[in-house]
Amino acid sequence: MSKGYEMDENPRRDLIISTILRFGLTISLCSLPFIKMGVNVTAAGYSLLLFFPCAFMLPKPIMGWAEEFGTFVSRQPLRQWQGIYYQFANVQIRMMEVGRELWAVDTDLLRVIDEKPTLMLESLYDAHEYDVILGTNFHGFSPEGVEKVLMKSTHFEAKRMLMWLQREVYKPHRRKRALAAENTAARSRGNRTVE
Repeated sequence: MSKGYEMDENPRRDLIISTILRFGLTISLCSLPFIKMGVNVTAAGYSLLLFFPCAFMLPKPIMGWAEEFGTFVSRQPLRQWQGIYYQFANVQIRMMEVGRELWAVDTDLLRVIDEKPTLMLESLYDAHEYDVILGTNFHGFSPEGVEKVLMKSTHFEAKRMLMWLQREVYKPHRRKRALAAENTAARSRGNRTVE
């Protein structure tokens, strides 16, 4: 039985190698006239002539690094949300209370799994799973919607995020609401006995 050769895909590593090779080749070729002729105007002319064909190799790594930078910037919370928010995988997850539940803002949740909100979302989920969050301009997912999104996702962070949300966000929120309800009930019983 022959073993197939499997290459592990690592886009960032490939981008680094591509950048080094392309820029290295360009610099090497453009410096040849100076090495052969010394530093003069003729060598500079030949170097410029060699640069033009090499210039076609450079946009790909430049665009790759621009995309990497854009991804990095988009994952940074540029302004702190002035409400309930949590942080997962360096992404600020805004949570809003709708009735007794916490709803996650769609753009934040989808950013973690490298997706973007589309018009299709409203047709894929029921109104109790995905809707406009009342009193805001945001769309969001209910806990059921969050579970549905993350269970369908193939992103490596999806299942970990679902466990994190259930353990660190939803469970403490339910506990806090139950405690507040108990305190309110105890106060109202205390007020009745005083009367």
